[in-house]
Amino acid sequence: MMPSPTRLSIALRHFAGGGPDDTSTVHGASHTEVHRSVWRTINAVNKSEKLRIQFPSDHAKQRAIAAGFCWKSGAGFNNCVGAIDGLLVWIEKPHLAECEDATTGVKKFFCGRKKKFGMNMQAVCDHEGRFLDVSIGHPASALDSLCFATSSLEAKIKMRGFLALGLCLFRDDTHTNSFHMATPWKGIKSGVKDDCNFHHSQVRTKIECAFGMLVAPFSTVQECLLNLVSKELMLLQ
Repeated sequence: MMPSPTRLSIALRHFAGGGPDDTSTVHGASHTEVHRSVWRTINAVNKSEKLRIQFPSDHAKQRAIAAGFCWKSGAGFNNCVGAIDGLLVWIEKPHLAECEDATTGVKKFFCGRKKKFGMNMQAVCDHEGRFLDVSIGHPASALDSLCFATSSLEAKIKMRGFLALGLCLFRDDTHTNSFHMATPWKGIKSGVKDDCNFHHSQVRTKIECAFGMLVAPFSTVQECLLNLVSKELMLLQ
């Protein structure tokens, strides 16, 4: 029976781009065992409650998140239920057949600013940097505002009563202010509004930290996942 840490190591190497031959050679496992390890790890992740990504609909949980942001806010902002931003998820240049399936051209997947092909990921995190919602449905060139406007979370938070009264998401000025989205003042360089923008950024930076942890060194990610998933992996042996 293959140890759970070995199965997790195989899966992480696979997710990082390692091929079957490379992964099987490094771990002394057959191709069949490599694929089995990958899918058992995926199943273990899906069964882990601590790794479940789901925006809370319970108002008490939402207010608890807002209280957490308030404690971290120098200005005492008490209405933030989540910080949201976009991240470019790098991919290889897609083939024409893949683009036909996606009903879009190859150039749409290219980000001119970072000179990389990828997908636009919109993510929301709480005051501890834990992801509450993740949406990947558009290529790299799509605007953040469009990506979020077509997400399932956007539809939810627009529903009357989904968010607790007075709470909203905090994000940068790629969006406009609304009842459910707070953005900074545009074109302000001094005064009270500039102070407000500073403290707004102080709260919003939590999503940047979450992205930083997401793309942390391989060893750090492996250690965190091992602690959370090892029990589920052993149950699936």
